[in-house]
Amino acid sequence: MSLRSPSRSALLLAGLLCLAAVPARADLTGGYYNTIKAAQTGDMETLRQQVVRGEELNHQDNDGKTALTYAAIAGNGAMVKLLLQGGARTTIRDGDDRLPLHWAVQKDNPEAVAALLDGGAAIEATDKRGTTPLMMAATNGNLGVVRVLLAHHAKIDTRDYTGRSALDMATDARQTLVVQALKQAGAQ
Repeated sequence: MSLRSPSRSALLLAGLLCLAAVPARADLTGGYYNTIKAAQTGDMETLRQQVVRGEELNHQDNDGKTALTYAAIAGNGAMVKLLLQGGARTTIRDGDDRLPLHWAVQKDNPEAVAALLDGGAAIEATDKRGTTPLMMAATNGNLGVVRVLLAHHAKIDTRDYTGRSALDMATDARQTLVVQALKQAGAQ
């Protein structure tokens, strides 16, 4: 019995059958690539289409960042709201142990911070140093973000792993307007 090589048409047919088994919306470049890329580039239309189609929005890239993380980094409040409406989770930490809320605070974007908090982000979530979003905003002098966090009832006397509060951090960083705002809110 001799074995014959498959004909060219048989190979083509086998290849087409394999392609037919791949779901229509599968992204052969890594599944999450289009969502992550759209968030990185601010491509609202692509993200809107993905939300409408019910695509998974919580994939993480090699750095652990999600589309929501990139929207927070960009300070894009409208994109944050869209992703949250589509089911993006606020609880996914990246490789630096940061949440999207931490990034929105660091980037000094009150609109993105408010959208994340309204979408269920944990206002007292700490990073690997025990730093809360209020502490980050106080240190950086982000008065608008401090006001948003206080309006959402951030705890003003929480301390990080070294024993410092948001007021201590703002004082050390010479952020006088933030120090005033924290004291008006009852910080001691």
